[in-house]
This record gives sequence, C-alpha cells and structure tokens, in this order.
Amino acid sequence: MPLNQLAPAKQQTYLKAILDASEEGLYAIDKEGNTVFCNAAFLKMMGYASLDEVIGRKLQGEVHRTNPDGTPYDVKDCAIYRAAGQGIASVVPHEIFYRRDGSSFHVTYRTEPIYQDGVLDGAVCIFTDLSDQIKAKEALEKAQEESTGAVERMGIAVDSGMIWGTYTWDIQNDLVWGDGRFARLFSVDAAELERGVPIGQVIKEIHPDDLERVSNSITQTIEHGGLYDTEYRVKQGSDWVWVQASGRVERDTDGKPQFFSGVISDIDERKKTEVEYLNIQEQLKLAQEAAGIGLFTVDITNNKIAGSSEFFRIYGIDDEGTTSPSAFEQTIIKEDKALASSAQSRSEGTPALDTEYRIKRANDGEIRWISRRSKIVRDAQGKPIRMFGATVDITDIKKQAMVLQESREQYRYLFNHIDEGFCVIEVLYNERGKAYDYVFIEVNPAFERHTGIQNAAGKRMLEIAPQHESAWFEKYGAVVETGEPVRFKQVAQSLEGRDFDLYAFRVGRPEQRHVAVIFQDITERQRYEIDLKEAKIQAEAANLAKTEFLANMSHEIRTPMNAIIGLTNILNMSSPLTDKQKQFLSTLQSSADGLLSLINDLLDITKIEARTIELEEIPFSLERMIEEITSMMNVKVREKGLDFLADVESVKGFVFVGDPTRLRQIILNLCSNAIKFTEQGSVHIKVECIDCNCPGQKTVSITVRDTGIGIAPDKLDIVFQKFMQADTTINRKYGGSGLGLAITKTLAEVMRGDVSVTSELGKGSEFKVCVQLQLAAMDQPVQKKEPASVSLSSQSVAEKPRLLLVEDYEPNVMVATIILEDFGYEVDVASNGHEAVDKVISGKFATVLMDVQMYGMNGFEATRLIRGHEKTHNLPRIPIIGMTAHALTGDRERCLGVGMDDYISKPFNPDELNKKISQFLRRA
Repeated sequence: MPLNQLAPAKQQTYLKAILDASEEGLYAIDKEGNTVFCNAAFLKMMGYASLDEVIGRKLQGEVHRTNPDGTPYDVKDCAIYRAAGQGIASVVPHEIFYRRDGSSFHVTYRTEPIYQDGVLDGAVCIFTDLSDQIKAKEALEKAQEESTGAVERMGIAVDSGMIWGTYTWDIQNDLVWGDGRFARLFSVDAAELERGVPIGQVIKEIHPDDLERVSNSITQTIEHGGLYDTEYRVKQGSDWVWVQASGRVERDTDGKPQFFSGVISDIDERKKTEVEYLNIQEQLKLAQEAAGIGLFTVDITNNKIAGSSEFFRIYGIDDEGTTSPSAFEQTIIKEDKALASSAQSRSEGTPALDTEYRIKRANDGEIRWISRRSKIVRDAQGKPIRMFGATVDITDIKKQAMVLQESREQYRYLFNHIDEGFCVIEVLYNERGKAYDYVFIEVNPAFERHTGIQNAAGKRMLEIAPQHESAWFEKYGAVVETGEPVRFKQVAQSLEGRDFDLYAFRVGRPEQRHVAVIFQDITERQRYEIDLKEAKIQAEAANLAKTEFLANMSHEIRTPMNAIIGLTNILNMSSPLTDKQKQFLSTLQSSADGLLSLINDLLDITKIEARTIELEEIPFSLERMIEEITSMMNVKVREKGLDFLADVESVKGFVFVGDPTRLRQIILNLCSNAIKFTEQGSVHIKVECIDCNCPGQKTVSITVRDTGIGIAPDKLDIVFQKFMQADTTINRKYGGSGLGLAITKTLAEVMRGDVSVTSELGKGSEFKVCVQLQLAAMDQPVQKKEPASVSLSSQSVAEKPRLLLVEDYEPNVMVATIILEDFGYEVDVASNGHEAVDKVISGKFATVLMDVQMYGMNGFEATRLIRGHEKTHNLPRIPIIGMTAHALTGDRERCLGVGMDDYISKPFNPDELNKKISQFLRRA
C-alpha cells in the first residue's frame, strides 16, 4: 500500500524508519534553537546513545567549536540559526563538527527552514561525514603531483562513496572531460570523453524542467565566482535520478574564466525521502482540514502560539501574523473562561487538558462549541515549556444532543398526554421457548385510564389478570420473533365496556423481547361508520336531483358565455387589428368555445334526460361538412404528427335535409376522441351513402377509424355511459368529462340511427354511426361558410432554430408555440416526459423547454434520462430550461440539481424566455 494511504500514525512510523535508515545525519531545532528531532545517523556520528540525551538541548555550541582552519567558530553565525530565525536556507560545503567525546570530523551540510501552515517554526540540518572524501582529496593532491594527465588525476579522485563522477569543462574551447562514471551517468562514450566532448552533448541528458535552473547557476558562478552547487535530474534508462553538482571556476591572471571543475554526487535517495516526507506532511494537513482538527503549539516561556490553518479557521482569526494566545482567549465566552487555559495556568502547568467551551468567532461573531485536548511538555527541571494540542468544532454535535434532548422531552410529553393507551412489555418465555406471560415495562396514563389497570409498571400480566388468554402471549411472541408489526383483529373489552383495537410492534434490540402496544378506542369510530353508511344513503338520494341542477346551472352559465363570445366576435371584426391582436382574439375565442362546448355537453345531457332535444330540418352538404371538419382537425393532427384522411366520394353532389349542427357534433366528438387517444399512425373518416326502403331517403354510414390506444373488450359496454371512460386513469392523462360518447349515442338515436364500436386494445378503434337522412329538393340552397384565412411565415424553416416544447396542457402549448414562433423559432411539441426523451434522442434541437409537472413521467425524470443518455454516448449537452407554475423556494435548485441548465416560472415573461433561449444559442 502506498505510504500516503496509510493511517497518520503508521505514516509517522514509516517516516521515522526511513529517516533512521539514512546514512546522512539529520536533526531539527525550533526557533529558540532547542533540538526537537534527530535520526539514528546523527546519534551515531555525534556519539549519543539515545534521543533523551538530545531532545530539548541547544547543541550548536557543542557541535561547532572551530572553523576548518582552526580559528574559533562564532555559533551566532551558524547556518541552522539563519534558517530557523530568518528562513534562509544554506549549503555549507565544508566545516568541522565536534562529537560528544570532543573528537572532530569534517562535514558538508545544508540547512532548510521549517514552516508550519506558513509560519516559520524551526529548521532542519542534513550533514554528511566528509572524512573519507578528505582522505580521498589528500590522495588526489598527492596523485596530482605524480600524475601527468588530467583524466588520470580525475580518476584517482573518485572513491566508492556518494561521488558519481568528476568533470572539467574547458570554457574557452567548450569541451568537457570526465571520468568513466561521469561518462556512464551522462550516456557519453568514455573514449570520446577522454578527448573532450561539447557541453551540449552532456546537458541534453538533464531533465528539461531543470535545464534553465542549471544554466542560470552555471552563468552565475562564471560571472560572479563562488561555489557552484545545484541539484537536478539526469536520465538513467527509463528513469530520472537526482544528482548534486558542485564545482568552482579557475581563472587566468586577467580573471578570465578558463576551466570549470567539480564533482557529481548521488542524492537520489535523499530527494525521494524529502519528497515522501513533504507528501506525508501535505496529506496530514489535508486530513486535519477534512476532519476539522486544528493543531496548535504554545511556547509557554515566550507566550507565543503557532497553529495549523484549520486551527485559525475554527476561531475565525487571520492566520498571518497572529502569535499571541490572547487573541484566541478573547474569543472565549465570558462564562466559559474558567474552562479554557490562561497564561498563568500554562506557566504553572495546571490548565485543563481535556475541556469544552464556547467561543464567539472573531470574524463573524458566530457562537461555536470547541473541544480541546492538549498536553504539557516540561524541561529537565520539570518547568512547563510547551503546550501541544488539538481543537475540534463540536457545535453540530452539541446541537444534535440538544435536539435529541428536546425529542426525548417531546416524546415524554406525548407519551403522557396522548389519548391512545400505550405500553411497553417484555415477553417471557418458558424453557420450551414458548411465550407464556409478559411484564409491563412502561405504561402511560391513558393506558391506565382506558383499561382500568393501575400501577401496572413492573407487574406481570398473569399477576394482574390470571384469566388472561394465552393466545395473546403467542401474538406478542410472534412480533418479537419476526419483527413484523401486528394489528389485532379482535377487540379487547375494557373494564368500562369500551372496545379497543390493539397495534403491536417490536422495539429495542431483538434479544430484549420488548413489544410496544397501542390501545386505540374504536367505540366512537364504530359509531362514525354507522353514520357514514347513513350519509351514503342520503348522498345517493341527493344524486337523483343532479339532472335538474345541471340543467339550471348550464342555462345560467351559458347566458353570460354568449355575451363573452359575442363581444369576442365584435372585436374580431373591428379594424384595424394587428396580427397579434387577431391571434389574441383567436385564442380567447378558442378558450371560450372550449368552455362553451363543456357547458353545451352538460346542457345536452340535461336535455337528453329531460327528453327535450329538438332537431333542425335544413339543407346541408355532408361533403362540405366533412371538409370543414377536416380543416378544423388539421391543427391538432399536425401537432401530433398523424395522418388524417377523409373519404367522401359516395356523398359528392348530394344535399341532405336534417340537423347539420347535431350531425357535425357527432362527427366532431368521434374525430376529437380518435385524435386524442392516438399517439401515432392515422385517423380515417369514411362516409358511405346506401339506398334504403324509404323513398327520398338515404342511409348514411360515417365510420371513424384510428390507430390509437384501443379499448379493452370488457370495457366496450360502458364507453357510451355518462361520466364513464373505458379506463378511469385516462382522464388524468387525456382529460375529458366522459360525456362525449354518451351524447353521441343519444343524438344518433334521436336522429333515427345508432352508433357502434369495435376495438382492439393497443391497435385502435372504429366507431360507426348510421343515420337516415332526407334528400333535399333541387331548389333548396345550401348555406355557404367563408373559409378562415391563414397566414404563414415567409421565413424558411431551415433558418429557424428548432426548439422542443414539453408541455401536457394544450392551452399552454398553443400560447407558448405562438410566442416562440413569433420570435422566429421552429417549435416541436412533446406532451409528456417519455415523448420528450424519445424526441431528444432521435432529433436535433437547439433548446428544450421542459414542463416540470406532467402526467406519467415528469420533467425531472425526463431530464435525468436525457443527461444519462448524453453521458453514456458521449454526446454534447443540450440546453434544458425548466418551466414550472410553482415558483416556490427551492424549485430553481431542484431544476438545476437534476441537470437542467436554467429555470423560468409560469406565467412566463415572453421577453425573459427569449433572452434565456438566445443566451444558449449564442453559446452554441
């Protein structure tokens, strides 16, 4: 398992093991110079036996005594102090360190500042024993005196330690020489390297991300002198390894750079360790933030505080520049001051180490509950020097505890005041595992009041009522064993002679065998049931007066409706009218006609039941009537994508005498139903004229066939009944009062005809009306009706953005379509969520306007399916704008949450809707 996936404690264990395995000495100090950590190599090199001899001590004066040349060393100039106090990192190529026993050794070391959440908190020193390298250098100097070749001198300098190779760069001639290890490291032929290769051939093996930094460091050394020291990565096979390059520039008497010589050292393991260490630190930081744990350290001696960013966030304090504990103490609520720590209690080593208190956050004034756990660190004399700890915001936990307490109090209140009797019992079992009795654990006052059993808590049932039936024990035992609640069918007779239903359910753990029982008084309910039956009889009797009531109400409503329609017609004939005004009047006319149609249906039913229907006898053309009906149906048919066919060949040229209004009503009812219940396919009208036995008369057969949902065979007998539909659920989807076919059948019978139906569920229906009509005399004129004018947009459909309007309420479809088309869009309509999903998958739309509440699949579910289809097939996201009439708080979030891109409430502002659509079109 990767190190960063381990628990924090195990990560620290692994990290310590890694650092202890390093051959480099490593130790860390805090800002005051006290040693806070060291690895095993440090203890070994410096001659200490354990960490206890080192931690908390200032070792710099003991480690540094003299410079390499023997002069006294000023410990105040120590590089680790500069790193800990000023944040300045340093590389020291050569110094002398002194061991505990006073012996010394040569080292090279580097120092790095340590930051805790952006605050300088100390420094770390990593050093390497140069004793062997010094010996190698001395050997090299001796060898240089005896050797004549530069290559031979460099070969002698390389030992088997950390040094990977040596090099010399002839700056003037741009040639690099090096030893065999250097050649292998930079993938250069050793023989060529002995003769010298261009530096470009060498640096091409350096990692591209490190090239600029290496080049800048070399230029800096050449121009300004000093020690060249840099780290970079070199390609080794398929991997990159870290090396450290150091060297100096040799100049001629004029100061002109001649040679650049140095060594390459292996630091790959050290860098990997450092990276792993930093990764662990970052993961620890993220873990603290995710868990809401704030870590802190208080320097008791100097009364300074340092903490993680989460620690500062909890208190609402800016984490930059705040070092005084008083800033945090000031946030503590006055009443809780004694629960927190203070400068005095910390200096005395007596603060509460595990405590909870309230704070008022500094940045927003919010009251929060804090839990703090801490520990005091003392020096060798037992004096408190540091306080470490962690804080957690427990406000939510406290709130939950208060809610739980309130819930318990509410439960207790309800328990004591509800009218239903309530008790908790423990079912007792014998050695054969059979329930034989039960003990009352808890009872409420209503239980005692209803049953007459007093002080039942703690008593067994057989103790209270020895005659109690054993069947009750078995029922309660079944509840314990299965966990299924049971409502007892039989009733319990109380001492007061009242009846109760019992409802029992298991509570607590199964092994507790506890059952809660609710005693519900059903005496009054039984009385209500009797009253309900009597009320039902009265309601059925009152229903007989319905016909007369409907007739009167239809008349009273129809009178003002005539005025409304009349005024609409007058306005429609007024001039001048704009096109929009004509559209508005047309919509008003259509809505009024729809309402009038319903009123007429009610009035027709009234007349039918009152047997007062009167038929007209006027000439009319059935052929022209069918053409007019076809024209009227075209809008609905076009919207649903159906084929509408009319076959009137057999009645061409005939003029009949009869009631064209009633016959038109029959045909319109049948056609409207056919279109309403047909989602795909066609609606077909076929008119046949048949000779009959009566002179001057014809039997006219009008058949309306559709490919719609069909009617189940067992429902064919009820479709012509008033207020009845074949499927009681279709009214929710398709609407309708259930009067149309009843009126159609009655009108056909009044016209000396009949209507029949054949249907197959899922395939369609066929309604057939047969009536006898008188042929008109040749001189009887037929009244003509001027066709309504229709204007079409001249804009090419291909140029219009195509929108999908998902809406199941027809008036809304009409209004929205008119507005959108007026804005220049092409509108396709889906009347439910299923249809919308299918159209989006099969078609291409610029935007979808999605109604939220629809029959069947609503807009939310349709949007989820569309987004899922896009994700599965890696398709671009189609903009979806939610449309809802609710406009309540949270509706917008709910729309966006399911994947909609925007939201608009009904009734919508046309300009606002157009603006939203235009924004998505511009983005596309």
